[in-house]
Order: sequence, then structure tokens, then C-alpha cells
Amino acid sequence: MRLRYVSVTYSFGGATQSLERHFRELREELLRQGRHYGLLQPSTQWRPPVDIHETTTAILVKLELAGVHEEATEITLYENALVVTGRRDDDDMEHEGDVCYHEAQVHYGPFRAEILLPSPVRPDDVTAAFDSGFLRIHLPKVVASDPHGERPDEAEARPGSSGSFSRLNAAPARPVAPGAYE
Repeated sequence: MRLRYVSVTYSFGGATQSLERHFRELREELLRQGRHYGLLQPSTQWRPPVDIHETTTAILVKLELAGVHEEATEITLYENALVVTGRRDDDDMEHEGDVCYHEAQVHYGPFRAEILLPSPVRPDDVTAAFDSGFLRIHLPKVVASDPHGERPDEAEARPGSSGSFSRLNAAPARPVAPGAYE
């Protein structure tokens, strides 16, 4: 899994484009659910289920990515958005003889989740971890210091406190030019 920070604002498109894209995706999903020959259709990009929670100190994002390999996932943090992309491959496609599928509901192929961030985050402190089929991303918010000079989230990160997230990389994420890949 690769984590990048891009110091530009992410463009979701205008209101009309977003609405048109939403209706197109909704129509495609409705049509897809009615198909029983989904395996014959070309792989299209899909969006995994996402939970987003906000506390006073952080934004917590959880994506359901069962069967996705960590190295097939890329997380890009923009100033105003989080974009998670990757690919889930069907490792069970090798079968001897004829195969008859009775149901095919698991999405395979490339995926993309675009998440608008409701408040600024500290990119150097972002962590991510795969656990039991979920990708959990912890985005500490930019908050004002308290009177004692300690930010509220630093108290949570002190040794001896319970924290479920570990740093993704030893080195902090650094800005990457749009379109540039490491």
C-alpha cells in the first residue's frame, strides 16, 4: 500500500457533472443487479463500501476491501479529499473443466473511492492499516493547541495510551506533484 500527499485541491467536478455522474452510476448499478451474465461483461471501476466517522480530533475512514492485496492499493491525500484506488483480482478463476456460476456478486477489477474531507488534516500524521478485510485510515485533524500547549490528539498518541493505528511509513508523507508517481 502506498500513501501519497498531494498539496493541491482535488476537483470533484461541477455540481452538474457530479449529479450526472451520480445518476449514471446509479443507472449502471440498477442494470448490473438485473444481469445474470455479469461475468461476460468487461470489468468496470467500482466503489467499495465506505464508513466515515468524525471526532473532535480526527476523521476515521473504513473501506471494505476483502480479498484486496495491500500492495494493490494506493492512498492519495489531497488538501480537501482522500482518494483510494486499487484492484481486486479473482484468484479463483483457474478451474478445470466447465464451470457454471449461479451467482456472481463480488466486484473484481479496478476500484476507486473519492472522499471529500470536511476539515483540514495533518498529512504527516495520517496512518492506514489493513485488518480483517478492512482498510482503516486515521486522519488527524488540524486543531488549535490547548492552554497547556498539547494538542488533544497528542495525548491519545502518548506511550501507554490505547491506539489502534500504527504509522504506515516510518518517513512522513511528502508532497507529490499531480500525476507524478513514485
